[in-house]
Amino acid sequence: MTANREDAHPLYSTFSIVGFDPHTGELGAAVQSKYFAVGAVVPWVEAGVGALVTQAYANIHHGKSGLDLLRELRPAEEVLTTLLARDPGRQQRQIGIIDHCGGSAAATGEGCPPHAGNRKGEHYTCQGNLLANDQVLEAMEQAFVSREGPLSRRLLGALIAGQRAGGDRRGQQSAALLAYPRTLTSATKPLNLRVDDHPCPVNELGRLLDLWELYHLEAHPKDLIPLEGTARARLDRALTRLHTSLDAFLRDENLIHRAPQEGCIDRRLLTFTEHLAASRRH
Repeated sequence: MTANREDAHPLYSTFSIVGFDPHTGELGAAVQSKYFAVGAVVPWVEAGVGALVTQAYANIHHGKSGLDLLRELRPAEEVLTTLLARDPGRQQRQIGIIDHCGGSAAATGEGCPPHAGNRKGEHYTCQGNLLANDQVLEAMEQAFVSREGPLSRRLLGALIAGQRAGGDRRGQQSAALLAYPRTLTSATKPLNLRVDDHPCPVNELGRLLDLWELYHLEAHPKDLIPLEGTARARLDRALTRLHTSLDAFLRDENLIHRAPQEGCIDRRLLTFTEHLAASRRH
């Protein structure tokens, strides 16, 4: 969809959030829109540098230029001021920025399609345009600040809350979720998930996040249950349907790190094995 405007920038009507976790140094962004593959355009994140979104009649160059400025360790407000000063179409832009220290800045131009606005606070900023109502951003903000846990889960929770409050007034199509650690090493993994075309993209993003955690994180102690009795029977039944052994299954599915320990199995691994067995049953 191309806007009938002088500068002819595409209209990325959407709602989004950028955030920072002061405990881990993670930076991230999440977005949902009634637009195909919104994750390819709106969110920009770099580990240890910053995160931003550029939307509405979006100037895509703000993504790269913004990260370039953030890489110079400039505060979010200064980066925002610089980007808008360079942009003759600033009244049609919507931008949200988090710097490497968690400072936030946001702007909603007067030419952004209503309902449009932004809400920012310590370590986050929410923004949206062409929203169903004014409660969308309030719901996102409340969900983010009231929830504990990993940044990725807090960002996703904000999207879920925004969608439940009405979301994009045109409906749903695509979504994206990014969360990058302070530094990238062999032991740290960036999270970059996209749903480009789906009737319920935020729900699908949640399913992908579950899988990302299964494949990339160690089992949490609270998820460990004794591998005996009912759990043992459930696992054996699933492996029989899959015509494989546990060792072979873990190897083939890239889940060696989820191997049972000290007589316990990860309940998420058990559920995943059962679901896979059910999907291949026929």
